[in-house]
Amino acid sequence: HGMMVPLRPIIAGRLFGIGNLGSIWGAIDGAVVATGVVGPIYMGWTFDTFGTYVPSFYILAAILSTAIPTVSVAFKRGNNSKPSIEKGDPTVNV
Repeated sequence: HGMMVPLRPIIAGRLFGIGNLGSIWGAIDGAVVATGVVGPIYMGWTFDTFGTYVPSFYILAAILSTAIPTVSVAFKRGNNSKPSIEKGDPTVNV
């Protein structure tokens, strides 16, 4: 995972602010857990049913093709203000 795991709450804080970070982080982490549970089961079912993973990869490609533009729009609309200790910005190292 490299730096992705420790950066997720920092990115969420920058995009949505820290006012509701607990709720937002709960939704993000819930989605990660749900895909971690459902993904392998779906991939296994696809292989057992069709004898190949190809249909699953098409579905995953379709999901990613909608997720990538959504994330880029979120970054453009995110909180682009400078980090501030007074604001409690999680990206500031003290």
